[in-house]
Amino acid sequence: MLLPVAVCLLAVLGLFSLWSYRQQRKWTLIKQVPRLYEIILRKNLQLDEKDRALARMEYRVGRELRNPLGGIRELSSILSREKGLTVRQKAWVKLINSSSLESMDMIREMLKGNGRDRKGIVLQRIPLDIEVYLRQCVDVLRERADAKFQRLIFNFEERGQPRLVHIDPDAYFRVYASLVDNAVKFSPHGSDIRITACCRGDRFLLEVADPGIGIPLELQDHIFEPYSEANRPGTCGEATFGRGLVSARQIVEAHGGTIDFESVEAAGTVFRIEIPVTS
Repeated sequence: MLLPVAVCLLAVLGLFSLWSYRQQRKWTLIKQVPRLYEIILRKNLQLDEKDRALARMEYRVGRELRNPLGGIRELSSILSREKGLTVRQKAWVKLINSSSLESMDMIREMLKGNGRDRKGIVLQRIPLDIEVYLRQCVDVLRERADAKFQRLIFNFEERGQPRLVHIDPDAYFRVYASLVDNAVKFSPHGSDIRITACCRGDRFLLEVADPGIGIPLELQDHIFEPYSEANRPGTCGEATFGRGLVSARQIVEAHGGTIDFESVEAAGTVFRIEIPVTS
């Protein structure tokens, strides 16, 4: 008779000890809550201060760069009117002009508030023969690929659809240039970068595919964030400033469209844009 009683008492004592331990643990955690809250609050304040410091730096840098970029664009415009330039020289002048315009627009967005509000984008849409427009853009951007002995392969898929698309040509060039620049930057020498476009019903689709280093899975949720950890150097150490894709998404969404991607690390990336044919 004593053995079962002893076993029951031991079981009760064991359960009581376990309950006491859990209660003590719970109250220990409860006592730590104010301290943890204070730590979190302090960290948030530090992050806010870093954000403000970054915004101040953006503002100063933007103002310092705006005037020299304006001068570069003006000089390239003057050069473009010079007679006797070769086809290659004209392409370089056009590239300088478009790049300086793109940089000035990015600085303008920074000065308006870090360029995060797509509602602040004012578009000037006009109907364009999209195939002719994209081929001209490829010709301008080809110089960037030539430096790494890469080929830009453009294909417009004819589907019997109207090729007039209502877009802002300057803003859309920034999107196009950003995607092609990234493909060039993150692909090795001698790569083929494929650009495919078509009109499907009332939508225009553009795809830029590269065989480059790809985007690691853990970074894919951050590539449209400014200055995120997803910013990496190119295959030849090219610098990344972390605003191109941010601006690209804002412009595409301002056109009423979408931008997405698929990427496999060490296997390449495909970016896809879809926008309405008409405004």
